[in-house]
Amino acid sequence: MADAHTKPHHDYHLVDPSPWPMSEVADPDIMAPVEESWRELGVITHFNTTLRAFVGDGQLAAVQTSDGEIKAELAVVCTHKEPNTALAVAAGLQTGSTGGIIVDERMATSVPGVFAAGDCTEIPHGLTRVPLQGLTGSHAYAQGKTAGVNAGGGQRTYGAVYVPWAPRPVSGSSGEHPSARRPLQRSGFRTSSGPLRASREPATTPESSP
Repeated sequence: MADAHTKPHHDYHLVDPSPWPMSEVADPDIMAPVEESWRELGVITHFNTTLRAFVGDGQLAAVQTSDGEIKAELAVVCTHKEPNTALAVAAGLQTGSTGGIIVDERMATSVPGVFAAGDCTEIPHGLTRVPLQGLTGSHAYAQGKTAGVNAGGGQRTYGAVYVPWAPRPVSGSSGEHPSARRPLQRSGFRTSSGPLRASREPATTPESSP
């Protein structure tokens, strides 16, 4: 959203209570190039900062934050994707380490005949089997189709998450793999990191196999 709305002659502020972007799933060194790209676009970031109130009389004039007041004509509120599984838990559905509802490849829950899809679910990474929650809208769309087909008596499976994703292509490497250090560490893995230089050329050749 920061990428899409930046235009000349306007100030753009990003207020985030987290210490860096997407801190729940991404590591700070991974997100550093993304922050740098935002700064190049003119975005002013306010991390470790919470929103307190909207200021104005019938029309927005400013937003009040824990770090002071920011003049504003427009505010866009982005909610954090946390699974609300209270109803699921009350119904006896099993939830995982991320708080999401555990489902299989058919999006079936631990209770027969009950299916779940989207941000409320917990999906294992296809390679590491590390549980992931709160993926992109395209994942939720595919999960919803799978759950709907199976709930209606059909047969459909949802493919595991293998593909890396990135908030935005920037100079250097800004991609973040779903099996970032934080999800791994939450699952008890010991991790280490180091620099990785990647070519912009395709990783496969016509003679190679997937």
